[in-house]
Amino acid sequence: MAVKALRKKNLKSGGLLEVQTKVEVGILKQCDHEHIVRLYDSFETPKHICFVMELCSGGDLSSYVKKRMRLKEKVARHFFRQIVEGLEYLHTEKMVVHRDLKLDNILLDATGDVKIGDFGVSRQLKHADQ
Repeated sequence: MAVKALRKKNLKSGGLLEVQTKVEVGILKQCDHEHIVRLYDSFETPKHICFVMELCSGGDLSSYVKKRMRLKEKVARHFFRQIVEGLEYLHTEKMVVHRDLKLDNILLDATGDVKIGDFGVSRQLKHADQ
């Protein structure tokens, strides 16, 4: 497990960062997919808002690519398939649009599997019948 701690003094009441934090928690609480980072719990201390999340010890995909300079086609297909599966789940099951998908927000677990993270600027769409 990993803990993401945000200083409350940086989250002005009603400000953009506070709204983004609430959006991220709300979306992650709903998600249960092998290619979406898991949020186990969230809590507040007097100075911080903390997320207890799945540990992605493989780092992010940006660092992975920079270290290797290029990806072999088989590896790229593996990552791409997992990213598409995660996005399909978000779009069809949860009606969530990530809006900040980049290599820095695609994390890797200890086994090298993709975990899509950082949902701060994401939006959840409403069904037409709502």
